[in-house]
Amino acid sequence: WVRKHVADPAPLMSVDQKVDSGEMAHDDFVALVAKVSGKTPAEVWAGVKAEMILNKNLIALIHELKKKYKIGLLSNFTAPWLREVMDENKLWDLFDEHIISSEHKLVKPDAKIFKKMLTMLDVAGEETVFADDRQVNVDAAKKLGLRGFVFADVGQFVKDLKTVGVSVKPEEGSGSKG
Repeated sequence: WVRKHVADPAPLMSVDQKVDSGEMAHDDFVALVAKVSGKTPAEVWAGVKAEMILNKNLIALIHELKKKYKIGLLSNFTAPWLREVMDENKLWDLFDEHIISSEHKLVKPDAKIFKKMLTMLDVAGEETVFADDRQVNVDAAKKLGLRGFVFADVGQFVKDLKTVGVSVKPEEGSGSKG
């Protein structure tokens, strides 16, 4: 959204981690984005939210995996926005535990956030699969003994899961993009 609506994103480059880590208040972050974009705070959130696309195939896969495994959500994001999306789409039941970085004052790839999630789920790293869209976060998880994969699409993730002995019914892997 920023790339489309902010001519000079430089003022925002140093704040994304601050808001994700809870060092910067959500409202201050939104006010700054609104200021540099020339939009109102409401328009900022409406624009960001409009570009969010729920991956229905991933949701279906998580439903299937949850029948057999504990599932955790570990998100670097600002809590008010993530909570709204999760509430509106009734997604909380997909997860046994969740950590929203801004609420816990920890962000991926910090080892502390992974250790906290392992404790919350009461699982060992070596019995845990971690998927993320950023290689740096996957690498951090692997250093702690988790089996990690960069998430590209559901079809590839199903193949990745099979390499570590997690079997998934074939229909969950179909329609991989979304």
